[in-house]
Amino acid sequence: MSTAQDIQIHHDIGMRQAENLGLQDGNANTPSGDNNAKFSSEGITKGHYDGILARVQAEIGVLSGIRNDYEALSNQLEEINADPRILKSQVDTLTFQKDQELQSLEDQIHSEQEAAKNHPDYQSKRNEYIKAQTELDQIRARLGRSNLNKLNLGAGYYILLFLLGIGELPINRQVFELISDNVIETTITALILIVGIPIASHLSGVYLKRRSEKKEYLVLFIIVLIVVCITFLIIAYIRVIYFQKVNESTDNEWSSVILFFFLSFLIYSIGTWLSYSIHDESKEFEESHRKFENAKVNFNLAENALAATKQKIQQKKNSEIQRINQDFHARKNDISNTPANFKKKIQTLVTDYKKLRMDVISKQKNINSNYKMAVNKYRQTNLRARTDGYHPVEFNSLVWDLELQDIEDISQN
Repeated sequence: MSTAQDIQIHHDIGMRQAENLGLQDGNANTPSGDNNAKFSSEGITKGHYDGILARVQAEIGVLSGIRNDYEALSNQLEEINADPRILKSQVDTLTFQKDQELQSLEDQIHSEQEAAKNHPDYQSKRNEYIKAQTELDQIRARLGRSNLNKLNLGAGYYILLFLLGIGELPINRQVFELISDNVIETTITALILIVGIPIASHLSGVYLKRRSEKKEYLVLFIIVLIVVCITFLIIAYIRVIYFQKVNESTDNEWSSVILFFFLSFLIYSIGTWLSYSIHDESKEFEESHRKFENAKVNFNLAENALAATKQKIQQKKNSEIQRINQDFHARKNDISNTPANFKKKIQTLVTDYKKLRMDVISKQKNINSNYKMAVNKYRQTNLRARTDGYHPVEFNSLVWDLELQDIEDISQN
């Protein structure tokens, strides 16, 4: 776009060019009756100003673009005002698009939820839980009871058994020194005994409790009981010898043997009772129940993880729904405000058009005036530089206007 400064610079050049042409032609006493230089020198000046004029008139293309936008918006506004169904149709289309987007979102969310639910890890834990529950229900139906017949001591059971066994370690180690002077051997023998008592108590309780499930359990219980009794009698006898040796006593050794035997057997009996109390009559029922509880814990963890995943998916869904609705209402408002928005745009186009139109017209007039000024400069300089005193007839004619373009105005309806 040519500015006023560009036009002025171009004009300054044109004035110097016209003055130089005037001196050149005047010194040569041209034009004359036989040598007319009007078409050469004044034509050069005209060509100079035609160049800047063409640049200004190129801006008329911008005006044409503005006018086309104005006419298009005006026609659309006229159509909308004439037929309100146009805007209603746009709203209906927008509503349909929103419903389609919401349905697509619903399908996507459903797909993600199903994928989370069908995840191999979740399905594996769910199937294990269902299988364990089915097996447990079948056993319950067969046994005719729902609950285990046992105490639930957990790890406390094994701690109690350990304490019962460890209580006899110090005295047993000292007693077994009668058999061997080797400290390591006596300690290992005592440790074997304190491990054996809890194991024997555990097995005795299990065999006794489940004797009705398998007949051989009663036989095994009797065998363990006999072994334990014999072992306790031997240990009791060794203890009596140990204390007689330490105290140099000759008391009735069999009464002491019976006492030590009874104390050891009491510990064994307590362990057996604990074992009897924490086990169910049915090993199958107890193992199935344990398997079910473990599967239930794992399935609950998987359920919690699935619930957390579904919650995230739901939050994503809610966020997307909010975004879609906000976008819908914003675009719906734009459609509702279309007439007002069109009027504002049309007013802006009219303002811009008028401003640019007046600017182009003003520039054309300025260039045309500058052109005439340059031609007159040429003629005046030519006359002063001449030596023949001749006054060309052509200089008496008016300077022709440049080819200025008319620019049609527009008005807002």
